[in-house]
Amino acid sequence: MGEQTTRHGSLDAARRDLVIVLVALLLALVLADWLDINERFVTWAKGYELRTGIELEELPIVVSSVIWAVAWYAWRRWRQYRREVEDHRATDRRLRLTAEALAVSNARLRDAIEAIPAGFALFDAEDRFVLWNRRYLETYPESADLIVVGRPFEEMLRLGLERGDYPAARGREADWLAERMTRHAQLHGSSEQRMWDGRWLRIEERRTAEGGSVGVRIDITELKRREAELQEARERADAASSAKSEFLANMSHELRTPLNAILGFSEIMARELMGSLGSSTYQGYAADIHKSGTHLLSIINDVLDLARVEAGKLTLRAQAIDGAEVLWEVRRMLTASARAAGVELEIRVDDQVPPMMADPDRLRQILLNLVSNAIKFTPPGGVVSAWLHFDAAHRRVVLEVHDTGIGIAPEDVETVLAAFGQVESALSRQHHGIGLGLPLAKRLAEAMGGSLRLASVSGVGTTVTLELPMAELAAAAETEAAQPRAAVR
Repeated sequence: MGEQTTRHGSLDAARRDLVIVLVALLLALVLADWLDINERFVTWAKGYELRTGIELEELPIVVSSVIWAVAWYAWRRWRQYRREVEDHRATDRRLRLTAEALAVSNARLRDAIEAIPAGFALFDAEDRFVLWNRRYLETYPESADLIVVGRPFEEMLRLGLERGDYPAARGREADWLAERMTRHAQLHGSSEQRMWDGRWLRIEERRTAEGGSVGVRIDITELKRREAELQEARERADAASSAKSEFLANMSHELRTPLNAILGFSEIMARELMGSLGSSTYQGYAADIHKSGTHLLSIINDVLDLARVEAGKLTLRAQAIDGAEVLWEVRRMLTASARAAGVELEIRVDDQVPPMMADPDRLRQILLNLVSNAIKFTPPGGVVSAWLHFDAAHRRVVLEVHDTGIGIAPEDVETVLAAFGQVESALSRQHHGIGLGLPLAKRLAEAMGGSLRLASVSGVGTTVTLELPMAELAAAAETEAAQPRAAVR
């Protein structure tokens, strides 16, 4: 625009110079006629001719020289004028090409906006419609005919309210309009809106550099439907899990009562407390009944504990205890089993291991599960070791149970830590069990604020690491949680 103005100024200057020259010549002729310059010039020229010898016939040469000078100046100015006209035409061509390129760019922008799989609208700094795509009109079909370039968003809403386009606003038009404008003005990112016809929209609002805004509308009705179905399925699964846990708990109680009677009577018969059975075979049968009943009672107890943990109904008596005492107690209880299996049982306790926060009965249950499991799956001549130490960096008491048994393949670790998970092997098939020992130990450890990890190499051995919080640290955390927080001043 500035270049075009400059060239127009040059053309005006050339025209002005030419007019000045012509006017000056005309005034010179008029002045010469008024002062009778011709006669005076002739008289002067004759005298000058006598003095200098120049003939009067040379006068046309002088006049023609002046005419040629004026013609040269006019020609020069005319060339400059033509150049400026050509420059002006070239500028016009460039502007025309720029306009065509801009039109092509606008068409591409329009195609790109139409290709967006969501509603799109652009508003200027005065919140007036500038640009939108077809999906935006489809998102608000009741207002599609009211969306025009230059119309403020609020005016579009008011027109729609006047003709009853928004069923959700009936009877509360003013409040509805205020709420809608407030939501429209809050350019805080992403929000979700439920439409009157049941559709769900995700609304994305962003401010532009010039003070306007960009709005994107994404239909998430299908996503909301799937979320509702998933939530319903999750609730059904939780209900089924709770019912399963409740059923297992009830069944465990129902089974334990007659089983305790079986154990008691079989023990009386095996010891012949009420008199001789008449045959040693019967005494052996009674011993087998008692042994099988004891095993079944152990399984029922594990099932009941697992059901309680999953139902969140397990009661713990967390207190500061010496882990070494529990570990030595477990060693005394399992020494005979280890000797019978031909497995060496080693215990190592580091110095200055602080007390841990745990339920003593549940800790004893965990250790019995871990050590007996290690003895069960370690061939004769193997070693089972338990090491109690303190991890000062993480302030945790750590107990590691290691064996030189059959081990577990890495891909099977998750299986054995899952309830009822068992890995088939030649040695595992020689022992009875339903796969509750490790899963129950893991859940009990987590219920006491600790963790249980398993690392194993098939054919080499397995290491189970139990970590529990230090008693002082756990007590401090409980005290801090119980105290009200001071007000911030």
